[in-house]
Amino acid sequence: DGVHVAPEMARLALRARLPAGGLVLVSDAMAPAGTDSVEATLDGRPLRRDGAALRRPDGGLAGSAATLLDGVHWLAGIAAIDPALVLAMATSAPAARIGARAGSLLPGSPADLVWLAPDLSLRRVWRADSPLK
Repeated sequence: DGVHVAPEMARLALRARLPAGGLVLVSDAMAPAGTDSVEATLDGRPLRRDGAALRRPDGGLAGSAATLLDGVHWLAGIAAIDPALVLAMATSAPAARIGARAGSLLPGSPADLVWLAPDLSLRRVWRADSPLK
C-alpha cells in the first residue's frame, strides 16, 4: 500500500519471487477502507486518515485504509508488473496457499466474482451469484 511496504522493497520482493505463487497480495485494511471517512477509532482512540494510512494523534501508524484493489493498483503501478500477474497474486495464489477453491472459475468454486475494467477499475461484484450494488 506504500505505507507498510516501501516501493523499493516491493520491487525487490517481486524480483526475488516471480512468477506469482511465490508471493501473495493481502490487505489488512481497517473499517474506513473503501469509504471517504477521514476519521476512525481503534479501541476508543481516535485515528486520522493520511492517504492510505490511518494514524494515531501522535502520527504513529495505526493501520491501513487501502483495500485489496488499492493494493493491486499500487503494485501494478509501482513495479510495472503485468496486471494479470498482480491479479493472480490477489486471487488464485492466496487461495492455492490455503487450499481453497476460491480465486478460479473451476466447477465447484464459490460463485463470487469481481469484474474489472482494463484499467483495473471496479465495474461490478457478484457474491454467491447475486450482483451487489
